Amino acid sequence: MLSRFAAVIEASGGLEALQLARKFRPTLIISDSAMPSGSGSDLVAALKREPELAQIPVILTSGYSVNHLSEMHSPAPLFLQKPFTWEELNESIQVSLRVT
Repeated sequence: MLSRFAAVIEASGGLEALQLARKFRPTLIISDSAMPSGSGSDLVAALKREPELAQIPVILTSGYSVNHLSEMHSPAPLFLQKPFTWEELNESIQVSLRVT
């Protein structure tokens, strides 16, 4: 659905997502919290360690509640619990990109 509005690059896991972020420097990353080769929080932490990637906003999604995730590891700045609506995703994107 997002591909109608923006270029979408898919990754199969956290490590690949980090490699693609280094290569393409995306405007925004939307990631699941549970992925092969690193969690969404691991990805956020790795991005924050690299100055050229640290400012990329991240929306973390999960079927778990934010309370459950915060017990496991710190969540991304924005969190969407699955299932979420297109309106919720759109609002999170606007907030992440500071679009009014």
